[in-house]
Amino acid sequence: MEIEQHRRLPFLDTLPIRKETNMSRQVYRKPTNTDHFVHYMSNHPLGVKRGLMIGLVDRAYHMCDPQFLDRKL
Repeated sequence: MEIEQHRRLPFLDTLPIRKETNMSRQVYRKPTNTDHFVHYMSNHPLGVKRGLMIGLVDRAYHMCDPQFLDRKL
């Protein structure tokens, strides 16, 4: 079970941040994340490679507050 640290608690790929009057959220990645998904020269169809990138960007736009988007993209 995770314990809240510095008013942050990872939950379902998000990192909610408690403030005095509201909450904000950003995409959470584990400290062990390497950001390697599918090598471009792999034998996967081009649609899979495009879909992976579109999915990551789409997730950031839907899950993050605007103030965190520059850091995550």
